[in-house]
Amino acid sequence: TGLRTEGPDHAISPTNGDVPSVSDDTLIQTFYAEVDLPNIVFAATRVERVLLEAPLFARPDGALRATVVLPAGSAYTVVSRRTDTTAEGLRADGDISLIQSPPQFVELPPSITGRTRALAAELAAGADNTYDVIRAIQAWLAANVGYDLDAPVPPSGADAVDHFLFESRLGFCEQIATATAMLLRSLGIPARVATGYVPSERDEVAGVWVSRASDAHAWVEVRFPTFGWVAFDPTATVPLAGDAERSTIGGDLARAIAEAITEHLVLLLVGAAAVAFLAVALRAARTSWQRRRRGRWGVLQDRFVAAALQQGASTTASNAELAAVFDQPVASGLAELLDRSAFAAEWDDSDESYELAFAALQQLEHSR
Repeated sequence: TGLRTEGPDHAISPTNGDVPSVSDDTLIQTFYAEVDLPNIVFAATRVERVLLEAPLFARPDGALRATVVLPAGSAYTVVSRRTDTTAEGLRADGDISLIQSPPQFVELPPSITGRTRALAAELAAGADNTYDVIRAIQAWLAANVGYDLDAPVPPSGADAVDHFLFESRLGFCEQIATATAMLLRSLGIPARVATGYVPSERDEVAGVWVSRASDAHAWVEVRFPTFGWVAFDPTATVPLAGDAERSTIGGDLARAIAEAITEHLVLLLVGAAAVAFLAVALRAARTSWQRRRRGRWGVLQDRFVAAALQQGASTTASNAELAAVFDQPVASGLAELLDRSAFAAEWDDSDESYELAFAALQQLEHSR
C-alpha cells in the first residue's frame, strides 16, 4: 500500500507525523546489494528522493518498497534531509504529552498492565520535558534488564512487555524497543518502533559502510512538534543510518596512518623506504579494487558527475539533470545509459554500449 511512483527518479512526500524540515543537512546514500534482497528499499529518515529504476510504493509510515526484488549487484541512491536535533532543542519542546497526538501514535494494547503504567509514571516524575523522560527510561533499562538473544518466550496469555520488564528482564533489541515505546505511549507520548539495519563496520579504503544480516536492529522513534520523528536507540550506542559522524576517505586514511605511526614509530623510522613503497602500492590497489567493485560503468558515472560539476551542476542532481548542463546532444543519451547500467532490472553490459558511452563522455570532457 501507499503512494506509487514510476521512477527512476522518485519524489517522496513527508510521511505521517513528519514536520517540514528547515535543515540544509542533505545526506546522499548509495546502497549496493551484495546478495539477493527482497523489495525493501532502505534509507535514512526524511527521504526526499529515491533513484531506482522500478516502481516504488511510499507507505504512510515511511517504509519504502519496490515492485521488484533487488538482485545481487544492483544499486540505488537515496537523498535524505537530516534534522538538526540537539538535547537543548528537544528539551525546549517541553512535555509533548500535553499536545494532542494522532491516536495511532499513542495507542496501547488492551493487555498492558497497571505496573507497566506505574513504572512509566515513576520514571517520568519530576521531569518537565519529554527528552528527559526518554533518558530516564533508557537509564532504567540499562540498569535493570539484560541483553540476551535467547530471552524466554512470555507465557501464554501474559503481556509481553510486562513479562520482559518485571519477570525475565532479558531481551534483545525488539523487546527493548517495544517496551520503551509502550512506556512512552502510556504517558501519552507519541512513539513507534522502527526496524532496519545499522552499519557494522566501515571499509576505510573503499569509503563504504558494511551491513550484514546480523546487523538487523530495532529502535524507537518519538514525534517531537519541532523536529518530527526523532530516533532513540535504547539497546546500544551504535549510530543509526544517517546519524553516524561524517567522514571522508582521505580523513579515514589519515586517521589510520596516524594510528599506525603512534603504535609503530620505531619500525616506521627504520623502514621508511618500505612504507613509502607500501603507500604507493596501497593507492594503486585501492584504485584497482574500487574500479573492480564499481565496474567500468561505475567509473564512467564518476567521470560524468565530475564533468557536470565543473559545469555548475548540483551535487544532488540526477543524471538527467546533470546532462542538462551540457550543450551537447550526446549528454542525455549518456545519462540514460548510466541510469540503466545502475538501476535496470535487466541490463546487457555489451562492449558496444560501453564504447558508445565512453566516446560520448570523452566528447563532453573535451568540450569544457
